[in-house]
Formats: sequence, structure tokens, C-alpha cells
Amino acid sequence: MTYDERKALVNSYLGKKVTAKIDRHMGYVHKKDKYSQNEIAQAVNFQEQYYKTKVESLYQKSCGAIVYRKINNKIEYLLLFQKMSQTWSFPKGYMEFGETEEQTAK
Repeated sequence: MTYDERKALVNSYLGKKVTAKIDRHMGYVHKKDKYSQNEIAQAVNFQEQYYKTKVESLYQKSCGAIVYRKINNKIEYLLLFQKMSQTWSFPKGYMEFGETEEQTAK
């Protein structure tokens, strides 16, 4: 189903009375405390694929690498300076929908 077809289907329900079936009992608790942005995006993709949305998460999963080199028996690490926080960190990136941890780190 395309975005326009889905939008037309949603619009066809406007102003109509519908019945919703609840598939979880009252007080249902998810088993995990925190979900990463990637996990949320994968879980809601079946519905959200028809809309132009962006999932923002409080707990984003990042993946990176510790890059180093050895010169004259001395180890040097690659660090990046973060302008906003004024701190140094290892190179990394936040996982996006459909990415593996390895793809994110690259």
C-alpha cells in the first residue's frame, strides 16, 4: 500500500464511528525498561511506513570504535572533540532504522 493509498484509507474513517479492540489487559507492562531508537523504529514500522514520521528516542543506542596506532612502542588513540559538550570522545554514531551495530560503527 502506498503512502497516498494509506492516507486515503485513514481519511475515509474521519467522522465515522469505529470500534477498537484492546489486545492487552489493563496494567500490561512491557518486559524491557528502555528501548533504543532503532528498536522502536522497527516495532512501529508496520504502521509508520505509510506516514512521514521520525522517531525520536530518549535512549539512543550508539556504536563506535576505539581507533589507535602504535608508533615507537607508544599507543596513540583517535579522539573527536565535541563542540557542544566541550568533551573528547571516541568516534561513534547513532543507530538508524535497519542498521546493524557494525554498519553504525563504520
